[in-house]
Amino acid sequence: MARLMDGEPDYENEEGVSNLWSTWLTVKEKPIFWQELYELDVAAREFPQKKDKRKVHEEASSSNTSLEDVLKGFEERLMTSLSEVNGKVEKMNKRFGKIERCQVVLKKRGVKG
Repeated sequence: MARLMDGEPDYENEEGVSNLWSTWLTVKEKPIFWQELYELDVAAREFPQKKDKRKVHEEASSSNTSLEDVLKGFEERLMTSLSEVNGKVEKMNKRFGKIERCQVVLKKRGVKG
């Protein structure tokens, strides 16, 4: 057993055991004994696909357009809400004005409230 394990530093590398397929196949040029297992392992890994730079730019510009549309909609809703709030504040100001005038009249009469 020691003879089999001697000289196999691959098991202690920082990438771990899961990446030994490529080392054994490319560097050591060992044959694949369990083809199905190898294919399952390769199929389970995600390999990043390179995107075409034009597509990335198109995606960015289309997302900018949709973002602008969302922001414009948000701005419209915000302005509508603010105008409603402004109307309510004006109504409250009229009501409080009446109350303040009544309070001044009552103070002149000497009635405490």
